[in-house]
Amino acid sequence: MESVVKTGRTVDEAIDSALQEMGLTRDEVQVDILQLENSGFLGLFGRKEGKVRVTPMKSLPLSESTSERKGKPKQKSKPRGERAEKASTNNRETRGKNGSRKSENNRPERKPDTSEKKKRQPEPTTAPSVAQRGESSAKAEEVVRKISETFGIKVDVQATETEKAVNIRVVGDQVGQLIGRRGRTLGAVQYIVSRLINEDRPDRKKITIDVDGYNEDRESSLKELATRTADRVMETGKPVFLRPMSPPERRIIHLTLQDDDEVGTESVGEQDSRQVVLFPKSIDQEELQRILDSPPPPRSGRRPPRRRRRN
Repeated sequence: MESVVKTGRTVDEAIDSALQEMGLTRDEVQVDILQLENSGFLGLFGRKEGKVRVTPMKSLPLSESTSERKGKPKQKSKPRGERAEKASTNNRETRGKNGSRKSENNRPERKPDTSEKKKRQPEPTTAPSVAQRGESSAKAEEVVRKISETFGIKVDVQATETEKAVNIRVVGDQVGQLIGRRGRTLGAVQYIVSRLINEDRPDRKKITIDVDGYNEDRESSLKELATRTADRVMETGKPVFLRPMSPPERRIIHLTLQDDDEVGTESVGEQDSRQVVLFPKSIDQEELQRILDSPPPPRSGRRPPRRRRRN
């Protein structure tokens, strides 16, 4: 009996399915686990089934044949003449048409089967179809709903999809929990959705989530901040460092002032502490470089604790 490969929600379920098909017990087979089960994220994406290969024990056929021989009566040996005649008959059957015995080495070489090789060759990657694009928006909606449920809030999710992007609009009560302080929670949710949607895609899609119009309001607020800070720089003639921002937020600041003839912008810092500095373009370049090389520590945005008065 050959090996059987089975899959199931769990490894045990796959093993039980194989044993049922083979009609054997667990002690009569050898189990090779090819893949452990994985529930994935939120039970939606990255989920993998358990996969096993079940092979009968090699000793099983020997034991069966031994028991069968014990149950059968021992046959009497045939006369020497019959054995000799049977052997000569077998020799005649193995001879070729020209009367000579065919040698194992003279057999024609068996050509390898190219059908298996053809099957194993990977198929060329094609562009995602319209159905696949629709699946991306459906998956995005489902993930956002699942994440919202973990916050204990009900939301209405609508996703629109283009060739290069998926835009998700979320509305509902208490959606502020999905936004978080300065949009940090929303940024994390957007990152998770982007990773899950683009996990198995050859072409990445840009994922944008707007919760109750937050993105539009935030963009307007950042543009106003950039304009107001630029006026301050022109009045004082000194550079101004803004608080740390995310890459999309910094991009809005740069785009707002990219055509300004008197105020320039530059990003400094590393990782989460990266911030935008606004400076007058008339400033000495050496002085500007010195300021950019030693930016002040980023502000946390929290007020310092009040000191208690001593009596």
